[in-house]
Amino acid sequence: MDLLPTCERVITSVILDIAVITSWNECRRNMASVTMIRLKN
Repeated sequence: MDLLPTCERVITSVILDIAVITSWNECRRNMASVTMIRLKN
């Protein structure tokens, strides 16, 4: 077992997790903004 590929895989998955969480938060914020705008009009 080589340690480096495993370490890289863990780092990659962590980065992907952060990216998914960030984009999900952005998506939710955008949907909340759209909902607020629709409610105001």
